[in-house]
This record gives sequence, C-alpha cells and structure tokens, in this order.
Amino acid sequence: TSGLSNVQQIIVPGHSLTVGVNGANSAQISSSVSSIAGGSAPFTRANLSPGTTITLTAAATSGNAQFDRWDGCSSTNSSNRTCTVSSLSANRSVTARYTTPNYTISVASSGTSSVPISGTGGASGTTSYTVSRASGSSVTFTAPATAGNAQFDRWDGCSSSNSSNRSCTLSSISSNQSVTAVYSTPNYTINVNSSGASSVPISGSASGTGGWTQYSFSRVSGSSVTLTAPASEGNAQFDRWTGCSSTNSSSRTCSLSSISSNQSVTAVYTTPNSYIIYVDSSGANSVPISGSVSGTSGTTQYSFNRVSGSSVTLTAPASEGNAQFERWTGCSSTSSGSRTCTLSSINSNQSVTA
Repeated sequence: TSGLSNVQQIIVPGHSLTVGVNGANSAQISSSVSSIAGGSAPFTRANLSPGTTITLTAAATSGNAQFDRWDGCSSTNSSNRTCTVSSLSANRSVTARYTTPNYTISVASSGTSSVPISGTGGASGTTSYTVSRASGSSVTFTAPATAGNAQFDRWDGCSSSNSSNRSCTLSSISSNQSVTAVYSTPNYTINVNSSGASSVPISGSASGTGGWTQYSFSRVSGSSVTLTAPASEGNAQFDRWTGCSSTNSSSRTCSLSSISSNQSVTAVYTTPNSYIIYVDSSGANSVPISGSVSGTSGTTQYSFNRVSGSSVTLTAPASEGNAQFERWTGCSSTSSGSRTCTLSSINSNQSVTA
C-alpha cells in the first residue's frame, strides 16, 4: 500500500566490567563465562548484557606477590580466590589485590659471639640479629676473617657461599630463614724441653700444662700460660729459659702470651765445676767411711767427686782394729759424738782425715 509504517528501533545499551589489580603489575584472571574472556589484568570488557552474572578467578601469585583479596565484588571466596559479580546493571569495577610478604632472616654465629656482619641493602648487624626481606628478594652477608681469637670456618644455611670472601647469599627468599657464621678457635701445641738435665718437673699456671721434660700440651689461640722450673735438678743448676715471650730469672718463670702458633720452650740447666774430695785416715788403715750422698762412701784412702756448692757428711766407725776414733780434720764442721765430718758449699778440692 502507499502508507509506510513507523518502526521504532530499541537499542539496549551494554555495561562494562573493569578488572583492576593492586600490589602487582599484572595478574592472570579467568572468567566463568566462555563468551567473556579473561586475561591479564588490568583489562575492561565492554557491552556486557544487563543482568549478566560472572565469576572471576585470580591467580594465586603474580611475580613475588601473593593474592590477598578481591574488592568491589557482589561476593567473594578467599579460598579459591573468586569474585562474583551478580546481575550486572551498571558499569562495574573490581580489583584483585596482591601483597608481597616480608620474611625474617636470622643471622647468628657459633664458636664466638657478637660478630660484626656486613649485609647488602641495610642487612648489616652484630650477631645474633634479624632483618626483614621481601619475598623473592636476595641478600648477601659477609663475615670477618677473625672474631677475637676465633677464626672463620664456614657459613651454614645459605643458598650459596664463598669461603674465600666469607660470603653467604640467600636467593629468591620465600620463607623465614636462618644463617650462621661458624667460627673455630684453633689449638696450638706447646713443647716443653730441657737441656743440661732431663725429666725436669715443670709446673704450669693452667690445668694440664705441667709435666716432666720433654712433654707437650695444647693451648687455644690467644691464651697465655706461665711455666716454672725448679732451681736445681740433680747436680744441675737452673740457668735460663729460651723461647718464651718473657722470663723472670729470680722466679725461674717462662711466660707465653697471646699464643698464636705452635711453640717450643727450653729450661736450660748447667752443671757446675766438680771437685775432688780425698778421704784419709791416720792411726789406722782401710777404715770404712759412710757418706750421706750416693757415691761418697769408701775405705780409706779413697776419693770422690762433688759439684760446686754441694755438701756431704762422712761418718767414721768408733773403732778400727785396736784403734779408737779420736777426731776428724779438714772438715767444715765435725761432731765428736756422732763421729761425723761435714763439708759445706764445696768450692775446691779438699782432703779430710779421720
């Protein structure tokens, strides 16, 4: 016919859904509606039909960041990281929020305490101490070669370590961690010798440091000890110590201070001049004389040797044959009642007569 019908076109506007991300540069988001694509947020999906219901699922992690929560949703489920937008009736924005956790790094030492550690990015301190590091980050600690008397041995608990520069690296940190700088205090051997006399009894200022030459003992690095020798050993007289940090002749001591290596010390003894003692008798022959020291007894006439400064006492019998003891001559002192002759502080050849 000639008339035209009026046709009214009704356009139903669509709505947009914007998916943002916070705490990470991007995050993978999946969609429950096959016709509405997910993707790498942030993104916007336009021209969505009014009344649309969609469930979005966020990835558990984005780089070092971990999923925290959704904002702007009709409902959420934290355990499966979902955001549901129900009956879309206007433009809508939702946000997947991520956080980067911090982990605690404990830095300790063994074998010694209060060790100064240098660390990258403000991680320096004195053991034991802690620092905080973000997930996925790295840190390197460096220990000193020595701490007091202790020497660096190794690091424990590191991702990697370098013994030459004493460093410990933790890489891609993903949990609380503990590292330990291990130190050890070395022991050194002290050899104690003697010359001019053997098996000399030496006393030490610390437990386990005394003994009879030749002997040895151990001392830790940095420690000290004092050894004392006797004034005489047999006929030998103390002369000096050698190999000591310091000595004292009057007290016959040898001190080793701040020991840092194996060491040997020697107590030196000397034997003074030896003198001849002649023992005679008059008025009787072959008189048996007893001496107070081994090797000094005999039958007149006889002789023996004594070292300088020594003493000896000789005793004569009351009678020999028909002869009766009368006296001693040539002695330092005598006793008629005990028939003794004493020579004191011998310093020359001497003759005594019973």
